Amino acid sequence: EDIRQVAQELSSLFCEGSYGKILVAYNQFQSVLQFNSTIKQVLPLSMPSEGKEELREKFPFDFKYDAPPQEILDELIPESYVATLFTALLDAQASEHGSRMAAMDSASKNCNEVIRKLTLKMNKLRQAAITTELIEVISGAEALNS
Repeated sequence: EDIRQVAQELSSLFCEGSYGKILVAYNQFQSVLQFNSTIKQVLPLSMPSEGKEELREKFPFDFKYDAPPQEILDELIPESYVATLFTALLDAQASEHGSRMAAMDSASKNCNEVIRKLTLKMNKLRQAAITTELIEVISGAEALNS
């Protein structure tokens, strides 16, 4: 519903002429570790000419519809517009979660490495202290025997 409300506000601004076009900027999700920063025009709706030619080649025949084409388009175009905005939102959220997961994984690995290094250092210091105490005890015993 939030996306529908935003879509309605944007389309109203576009239709009243406040803006010539509406663009949405978002991070397009590729994988957990990768995303592409994208700017996409959502209004006015357009299709590149190569996309039109591809569709003409793929569907060279006319479709028959029960409802008049204008009625169908009046329903499909707004839904397509809202779906585009919703997809942008989902991509952005997925990219953010992926980035957070990668950051947390990196932080966990770094933490484990720091723990390993500090444990090793602590063990070396403890061993040095034990060795020093043993030397002192042995030296004291040798001094008493002499």
